[in-house]
Amino acid sequence: MSNRLRFALLFCAFALSSLAAAPPPHLVFMIGEDEYKTWETLPEFAKADLEPAGYRVTIVQAPDTDKNDFSGLDRVLPGADLLFVSVRRRSPLKAQLTAVRNHLAAGKPLVAIRTASHAFATRGEPIPEGRALWPGFDPEVLGGHYAGHHGAGPQVAVRVAPGMENDSILKGIDLEKLRSSGSLYKVSPLVAGARPVLFGSVPDKPAEPVAWTHRYGPKQARVFYSSFGHPEDFQRASFRLLLRNAIDWALDRPVQPGDPTAGVAPAAVTPTAAPVLQEAPPDSKPLSPAESAAQFQVWNDLEFEQVLAEPTIEQPVFLNFDERGRMWVVEYRQYPWPAGLKMVSRDSVWRAVYDRSSPAPPNHFPGLDRITIHEDTNGDGVMDSHKTFLEGLNIVTSVERGRGGVWVLNPPHLLFYPDANDDDVPDADPVVHLAGFGLEDTHSVVNSLRWGPDGWLYGAQGSTVTARVTRPGIDEPPVYSQGQGIWRYHPESRRYEFFAEGGGNTFGVEIDEKGRIYSGHNGGDTRGFHYVQGGYLRKGFEKHGPLSNPYAFGFFEDMEHPSVERFTHNFVIYDGGALPDRYRGTLFGVEPIQGRVVLSKIMTDQSTFRTEDLGWPVVSQDRWFRPVDIKVGPDGAVYVCDWYDQQVNHYRNHEGRIDPRNGRIYRLKTKGGRPIQPFDLGRMSSSELVGLLGHRNKWFRQTALRLLADRKDSSVLPSLQKALLENSGQTGLELFWALHLCGGFTEEVALTALDHPEPFVRLWAIQLLGNEKSISPRIAARLIQAARVESHLETRVQLACTARRLPAAECLAMVRSLLIWDEDRLDKRIPLLLWWAIESKAELDRGPLLEFLKDPTVWESGIMKEQVLERLARRYAQSGSRQDLMTCAALFDLSPSAEHSRILFAGFEEGFKGRTSSGLPAELSRAMARHGLGSVGFGLRQGDPEAVETALAAVVDAGAPMTQRLEFLAILGEVKLARSVPALLRAFRDPGPAAVRKAALTALSQFDDPAIGREVLGLYKQLDRDTLTSAQMLLASRGTWSRQLVEAVRSGAVPRESVPLNTVRKIKLHRDPELVALAEETWGNTGTPTTADMEGEIHRLSEVVRAGIGDPYNGRTLFGNSCAQCHTLFAQGGRIGPDLTVFQRDDLENMLLSIVNPSAEIREGYENFLVETKDDRSFAGFLAEKDNRMIVLRGLDGQNILIEKSNVLEMKAAGMSLMPEGLMGLLDEQQVRDLFAYLRSTQPLVGSPPQRAQSN
Repeated sequence: MSNRLRFALLFCAFALSSLAAAPPPHLVFMIGEDEYKTWETLPEFAKADLEPAGYRVTIVQAPDTDKNDFSGLDRVLPGADLLFVSVRRRSPLKAQLTAVRNHLAAGKPLVAIRTASHAFATRGEPIPEGRALWPGFDPEVLGGHYAGHHGAGPQVAVRVAPGMENDSILKGIDLEKLRSSGSLYKVSPLVAGARPVLFGSVPDKPAEPVAWTHRYGPKQARVFYSSFGHPEDFQRASFRLLLRNAIDWALDRPVQPGDPTAGVAPAAVTPTAAPVLQEAPPDSKPLSPAESAAQFQVWNDLEFEQVLAEPTIEQPVFLNFDERGRMWVVEYRQYPWPAGLKMVSRDSVWRAVYDRSSPAPPNHFPGLDRITIHEDTNGDGVMDSHKTFLEGLNIVTSVERGRGGVWVLNPPHLLFYPDANDDDVPDADPVVHLAGFGLEDTHSVVNSLRWGPDGWLYGAQGSTVTARVTRPGIDEPPVYSQGQGIWRYHPESRRYEFFAEGGGNTFGVEIDEKGRIYSGHNGGDTRGFHYVQGGYLRKGFEKHGPLSNPYAFGFFEDMEHPSVERFTHNFVIYDGGALPDRYRGTLFGVEPIQGRVVLSKIMTDQSTFRTEDLGWPVVSQDRWFRPVDIKVGPDGAVYVCDWYDQQVNHYRNHEGRIDPRNGRIYRLKTKGGRPIQPFDLGRMSSSELVGLLGHRNKWFRQTALRLLADRKDSSVLPSLQKALLENSGQTGLELFWALHLCGGFTEEVALTALDHPEPFVRLWAIQLLGNEKSISPRIAARLIQAARVESHLETRVQLACTARRLPAAECLAMVRSLLIWDEDRLDKRIPLLLWWAIESKAELDRGPLLEFLKDPTVWESGIMKEQVLERLARRYAQSGSRQDLMTCAALFDLSPSAEHSRILFAGFEEGFKGRTSSGLPAELSRAMARHGLGSVGFGLRQGDPEAVETALAAVVDAGAPMTQRLEFLAILGEVKLARSVPALLRAFRDPGPAAVRKAALTALSQFDDPAIGREVLGLYKQLDRDTLTSAQMLLASRGTWSRQLVEAVRSGAVPRESVPLNTVRKIKLHRDPELVALAEETWGNTGTPTTADMEGEIHRLSEVVRAGIGDPYNGRTLFGNSCAQCHTLFAQGGRIGPDLTVFQRDDLENMLLSIVNPSAEIREGYENFLVETKDDRSFAGFLAEKDNRMIVLRGLDGQNILIEKSNVLEMKAAGMSLMPEGLMGLLDEQQVRDLFAYLRSTQPLVGSPPQRAQSN
């Protein structure tokens, strides 16, 4: 079972009850040596050091009676998590040594000491039968080259290997006290890939590695070895801790509780509790603020002090600081129910549909949320001034100052409250800058507003909401997003965009000193996600919907991390300058389920990052402690919002288990640290603010940037330009941001920045240039050159991101330059980013893209061959229009070799999977055949006799693969072989899948044979619903067959009511006056109901929907039985009508209008066209495609009808929808509510239906 699935199951269990701790790691000690008494020291070490820490230890020791028999090892080792070896020159039984080999081959870890370097190698003496040796165990597994030892006597002194000073294996170890009384082993040189941790030395001898790590085998089993292990070594706490740390490292486990960050001895630290998932018992009571504050265990170089508590604040969900150092707090007291809205349905994960949208203030439904301001007026560290900025708010998640006022994220709106005089009183009603953020789950709404260094406001969107964001006053279609991601908004230009898509239940936005963007995760096995511009990241696809781009064909994973519990929802990367130096650059995260603060180190992992836990600086014994937000303040301390409740589970919250009266805020600071004195950056001059850009606390730098952006003071531009030329590193980057925010990012500055020695200045210049989505030829030439020469990996990432945003010519030229970096084909991000850049031009810029592919060097790029070509062919095949298939033909024509064509063909097959090759252009068949790629279908089109016989046999063979039968049926209709009619009629007559019978009918419609109509009418009453629709379309398509149908109705052979109105209308379109008169006589007036009738029905249905609560799960079934034949919702359903997923389905009246009167407003691209052909056929359907040779109509049965343009007599728009009227008349009132509950759902349903919800 994968870690992701395991933690998904843990989450489900947690929603019902607390989880027990995971079983302890099982260690097996293999002991067999006669010199160093590890048969005594290791069992004592296990009992005293490992078992109290939660490890289970099994000792397997060779007895004196048979020193080579490790009895039981082959039975216990397969279930062990780690093997610890202390063996010297033994030959175990073959089964026992095989167990060791299997353990390592499975990727499981090994720790070894002292004589294990020659554990399974004898001195040449013969070994008994049934025994085994492993002479290469030392170099192969351990990574050493044991060649004897120096003489005994002097103690071995120790020093740290270069670059390993902060390694987790050395954490907490007092290196001054780490010595060895044993002789120094000669082990140099270590094998390639071994990583020295410690070196040892004795007088007059060269230093030797005495501890190192290695990886073994294809699964990279972790291995640690130390040549120490003398009995006196075990008397030293430093050596015992080294072994324990090595075991933790080998198991890929977080540093065990009690161990601090590097350099702090364990004796100086208050032990932390073992990690557990916590949900306070339902009958538990809250502790008072003072009582709760006494429950914390904190590392001894830090202090955790309470800053605010109830009744001053309640339910704090977000905090930040203004330019005066004052703390702004969002108190989320209205959660979980929005005020003034009525829930009309919900699903099993508490995604609700409400009866209306929440209006913006001041016309809103007043709620309980508020925004408060807290200040330490005298610098004594105590918040002694408290005021309310806004109250009576309804679902507010975050607040940010800037641009002359206060920004409030109040879904569905982003509001701006002007406050030009900074008196903390809004000057006027708020301006609605954005509208349309979803409210389905108030646990996941948009959140965590903050300024980026580029002057954009960034925010997060959670997983169980959607958005249709508009900018009031700007007449543009809404920006639709489904589920989690990072979005941003530029107030001056009023641009809104989704910055990157995917993630966990995204809560929190962290921006590090380089401007990188991160957010936490509500799952396990990671500390969060690292976002880049335009990236697609992993999400819960089944629950939260697919990626917005169906052709993404890949996504970025979360940051790699050893297995941990869920979740770290919010974190900061510390750059505050006030905590001890070892904390700089580490990740402080809040874990609300476990009630603790975690510390992790963050390390580069190609062009992204991975993390590894260092411990828990703060753990509480109070099970109501729920840290939900974390920020670094102006004093360099870390501030934590404590939601303070029994749990943080929105299932429980919606059930009423929530106490909104509580809330605390804490400050994590250096022990003995002094409070900061009052200040006001707003009173500083612009030049003084520029001076703050070198401040050691990132908060001051970022706040100074925000104030400079507010002012746009051009007077500082000359000095900023000069300083940028004179500074590199972080200061150079801050100066560049300031220059941009003050309005100085000109084309000349951009060109200068692209040559700057600081790579992140170059990176940000590239990003800013891409923001405008168009560039000058001069800039374009420079970016193309930069893509060729840029040596910095992250900057090449940004070049790929920016390329995608630019017009095709510049984009593809930059991509061509980036393809020369062959090493990037192994990067975790660049290949996908380049694919997404190319794909962005696949639809509207085919010409430039095909020109790009005429360059032979493009085809030879490793990234193209390994990552792009297959995806490109797959993309066009999956889209599947005639134009797309013609583009596929062009790709095969351009392919320089059979190898490249095979890559393209693999992608084509993947994209075309599940569909027939009907409609494939002859040009594509020929292009594929150029390199020997073909099939029976291709031969059938070309009239190959053998292919024809194969196809005719397959279409009537019930045992043949259905996809093959469908393909051959469609092609037989295209090529119109008269001899195929008997086989087609048999395929229709034989009972079998509806898809086969429908395809046979579509093929038969191409043949003008009266017998076909008689055969179809003979089986009319036996046809299932789907097949009947195709049969009716066939019968209405030709005058002869239409007359046969009319006569069958008049005779009673076919029930009159079984023929739908759209079929009758098509019959009346034939140019046979006698047939039309007969149809009029049979069916009478087939016009649409009157407008008054329809208005009345819309009003009735509106009242029905609002009269109660619907069940979306039953609605999904109803949708599948009716609507899904034509429409897709959440990737399920037909592709005849519009995909409803992105439609504005929360507007009940418009939905009802579209259903009751489908012809009132026909969406562009879905007009119903009528086509009459020269061979007396009549068709109706959507115009799926048209080129200079063919017209493709798609009928109600979902089948494509190919009509040669040369055979068209007349083609005209019908002015009437193919969607039938009267669908709602078939449902009772509860079914109507259920159907609309599903239609108004914003994300795919998961799980089982909940109990019928009550309105709130």
